[in-house]
This record gives sequence, structure tokens and C-alpha cells, in this order.
Amino acid sequence: MKTRIETIESFGVIGYKHVGTTAEIPQIWDKLNATLKTDNISVDTFYGVCIDFDREGKLHYLAGIQDLAEASDREKVKIEAGRYIVATVEDGISGIKPTFQALHERSDIQFRFSPNFEKYIYPVGATEDVIEVWMPIE
Repeated sequence: MKTRIETIESFGVIGYKHVGTTAEIPQIWDKLNATLKTDNISVDTFYGVCIDFDREGKLHYLAGIQDLAEASDREKVKIEAGRYIVATVEDGISGIKPTFQALHERSDIQFRFSPNFEKYIYPVGATEDVIEVWMPIE
């Protein structure tokens, strides 16, 4: 697993929020993709933001992009400025959970409380997509 440290400015991600299990997440991505198709929006970077887990163990997750117009059925989440450890995910979508787990197991990193996110990069003309996991660190 390749990792690097990045320092970023804060930015917003607008999309559709899901509260529930990870098994239900594909439905929210389908909703986002349908909106983008209907609105004829083409982007090369998408974000899956892991906002929090509630007391019942349900994941609060948002699938979105940076430049989606705000609407009553959409939410905006702020990605905090600061340092992040970034890991390139191997094996596609199925590699996301093991990548998060591997980063959590590292003893040389002090994490900070803030949403972490998946960054999906689909460059025009590229033969491969890139998935990265971004976790906030001190």
C-alpha cells in the first residue's frame, strides 16, 4: 500500500447522505450518478465522505462532488483543512475497507477527529481509475 502525507485547504462536498450500513452505500452512489446524468454534469473526481458513526453503529456517509448545486434533497459536508495520510487503494472497491483498517493499525500516526474520505479519480482518457483513502492526522 502506497501512502503519502498531504496538507489541504478546507473544501465542501455536496451530495446525498446515507445513514445505515455499508452494504446500503451503493444505492446512494446510484442516486448521485442518476442526478449527474440528468443534469448533464461530468466530473473526474468524486468523494465518499465518512462523516461519523452514531451510537447505534450506523454510518453517516455522503456521496458527492465539489461543484454540485445545493438542493433540498442534498447535503453539504465540510472537509477540514489540515494534514491527511493518503493511501492508494488496491483491488478496487473491495480494497477500501482493508485500506482503512491498515491505516488504523499504524502506530506511527496520530489521527484527529474529522471526517475521512474516499477520493475517486476518473481522469479523462486514463485506462485505470484511482481510489484513495484520506484520513486526518495531527
